[in-house]
Amino acid sequence: MEKKRRSSDVLLQKYNDVLQLFDKYDVIEARIFGSIFKSEDTCNSDVDLIMKLSDKSTLINYGRLKYDLERLLQLPVDILTYSGLNSNILEHFYNNSISITDFADFKANSNKQNPKTKFDKITFNMRSVVWVINRINECCKNISKEEFMSSVLVQDAVTRNIQLLGQVASQMPMSELESIIGVDVSKLKGCIALKEALFMNVDYELLWQTIKTELIPLKTSCEEYLEKK
Repeated sequence: MEKKRRSSDVLLQKYNDVLQLFDKYDVIEARIFGSIFKSEDTCNSDVDLIMKLSDKSTLINYGRLKYDLERLLQLPVDILTYSGLNSNILEHFYNNSISITDFADFKANSNKQNPKTKFDKITFNMRSVVWVINRINECCKNISKEEFMSSVLVQDAVTRNIQLLGQVASQMPMSELESIIGVDVSKLKGCIALKEALFMNVDYELLWQTIKTELIPLKTSCEEYLEKK
C-alpha cells in the first residue's frame, strides 16, 4: 500500500497548478501558515492560507477558489483574507507564515531546520477574546434591553460575535486557562452551538444576560493577563 504523503508534499507537487489557480482568481499575495509553516503537517493536515485578494473579488470567487484548491489537492483548505482580519491579528498571521513564492525553497530546507515560531496560542486567544468582546460591547452601546430585543440588526451582529467567542473558546485548554486567568472559559464553549441554532430560534434573553453578566469579568481577566506579558 502506498504511503500517504504529507500535505506539504502534496502542495509542493501541485505547486504550479496552485499558482495558476491564484492567477485565475486574481490573488495578489498568498502566504502559508499553520502546521505546514511549522513543519508539523501530516497526511491529514489542512492547507492554511492567508491571502490578499483583488478589489474585484467576491464571496462567490472566494468560494470557487477554495473549492478548486480542495479538488486539486484533495485536502481541506482554510483561507483567511487580509481585509477580514483585525490589524493585530493580521500582523500575527503575517509574522507566522511564509509567502507561497518561497515555498519550494522553504520545503527544501525544512528537513534541515524546523522553523520555530514565536506563536503564543494562549496570548493570541486572550487578545481575540478581548477584541470580540469589544465588538459586542460596541454593538450594545447605549441600548436598553427592550431596544436589544426589538432590533434584528443588533441581535444578528451580537449573535455572530458570540459565535466567534465560542470558536475561540473551543481551541483553549480549559485547565490551563482556569489557573492562569481564574475564569471558567468553558462556559463560552456553548456559544459555538449558536451557528446550528440559527436555523431555529435564538434565545436572545440568554444572550442579553450573557452580555451583561459574563463578558465584562472575562474581558477584565484577559486584559490583566495580557498586561503581565
